[in-house]
Amino acid sequence: MRYAPLVELRLVHPYYADGRCPDLEVTLSEAGARVAARGRLIARTRPDRLLLLAEVDAEGRARVPLDVDTPIGLELRLRNPDFVRFTDLGAFAALRAPLLGDGGAVVGELRLGERPSPTAAEERRTEGTRTPERHRLGGRPAPWASASDLVIEGPPALGVLGYDADTREVDLDVLGVAPGSPFTISYPRAATRPPGVFAEIELRGASAAWLAESPAIYTLTFTPRALRWVYYLVTDVESGAFDLVDVSGGDAPLRFAGADRRDLGADPDPSDRQAAGLAAAYPDKRRLRFVSASAVPCSERPSARLELHLDGERLPQTLSLPSLTHLTHLEVLEGESVQRRESLFHVVKHMTSSLPTNG
Repeated sequence: MRYAPLVELRLVHPYYADGRCPDLEVTLSEAGARVAARGRLIARTRPDRLLLLAEVDAEGRARVPLDVDTPIGLELRLRNPDFVRFTDLGAFAALRAPLLGDGGAVVGELRLGERPSPTAAEERRTEGTRTPERHRLGGRPAPWASASDLVIEGPPALGVLGYDADTREVDLDVLGVAPGSPFTISYPRAATRPPGVFAEIELRGASAAWLAESPAIYTLTFTPRALRWVYYLVTDVESGAFDLVDVSGGDAPLRFAGADRRDLGADPDPSDRQAAGLAAAYPDKRRLRFVSASAVPCSERPSARLELHLDGERLPQTLSLPSLTHLTHLEVLEGESVQRRESLFHVVKHMTSSLPTNG
């Protein structure tokens, strides 16, 4: 049997130097597997991509006509739990059932949306000698559902007066309704993602042209998180001006502006938990805090190379870059307002009475 590439989906992440994202696995969903079986398609996974191959004849034509109206369903599953540390997932977090699609294009970036909400029907009420004036829904309506979204099937006089989303209780207008009348309530139910699935993907319009010309190539590009860098300096040097200097030679060196520096001994910050911990551990030492003037996109190989200077002279001390596991929340000035932001921190110890260490 001969196979030819039909679809290629590439995962891209600027966090990595080569741009390839190995942190997620792309597989066929149950529905996608049925479509693949009918169309004689096979899936081949790579660390950063998925290939769909179609069985073809000697002329390179698909042996089974491709169903252009049925989407090919795929699922994304996390391989690397640290992916969330360096990836901006704000757009995904806002969705209960994220669904990526091709938007009708044969090539290009997948578009993020949400799977439409299905409709669920409440159980039919038949018991009792009277029709209740208040009924509690047994299912889970969509969080945004209101009284106008509820549909009652039953006696014509039966209607909805109100709905409490917190308790899922429906107030019914039972005036003129015979006692014990059966009824059914239908309501929108929020879509949910399958267990263990990061996001779903649907590719539409599979065509023989994808084989005759070139495979459809899609990309899914993730955005690195951008976080402020915070350095805490603990030292027994009682005077002098310390600075952090980026000597990487890049076009946009990382700056630690004077406005973002703080002497935590003279000017404590009660909202800074790391500063409070250092104050308890080193009450008799000088403690300084440096905050980067801008947020730094997370990168596998950060370009910054920092040196610690005292009164303009470089100190013989290697400064490590903040670890992704060292997260803290800090109040920083953004524009004209102070915002509490998640940041990466690192502790540097400069002691003249002992070997210098980083913490």
